[in-house]
Amino acid sequence: MKFTKLIVALAGLTSVMGIRTWSSPTSNGNNSDLVLCMEEMRAMLEKNPRASHLQGYQCGSSMWHVGGTNEWEPIKNNLKAFRKCEAKLAAAVVTSRDWFLCKWTDMWGWRAVGYAPVGKHVCASCDPPWMHPAHTGPEPEPRRLAVRF
Repeated sequence: MKFTKLIVALAGLTSVMGIRTWSSPTSNGNNSDLVLCMEEMRAMLEKNPRASHLQGYQCGSSMWHVGGTNEWEPIKNNLKAFRKCEAKLAAAVVTSRDWFLCKWTDMWGWRAVGYAPVGKHVCASCDPPWMHPAHTGPEPEPRRLAVRF
């Protein structure tokens, strides 16, 4: 009976967690570059599922970002996050969005997958996450995750 209550509680937690996406309103990205970079990122993560380039990985004319809060997590979560975000990422790539961010939250914390033009970054830890090439003001302060039970 106690085990059943635990399963029900965990199911409730996972229903609150999920995927959120943000992208640029403009479509000036290089579609062919973005498709190649997405395939390269997938191949890199399949080879090394815990690979993380949270600070940026340059491919073509964009910087790609993968990673999250708990890099010590024992499961292959960066690849898992990429796969969770892959459909929405592919839609952004096909429509040549200037930047894109997908943030997936699970019980371990959050993981982000995204891209931005070279010289810019997607701030996944900002609240709300943002990136806009025309942004001229100071960057918002990153917020730390607070775990509440």
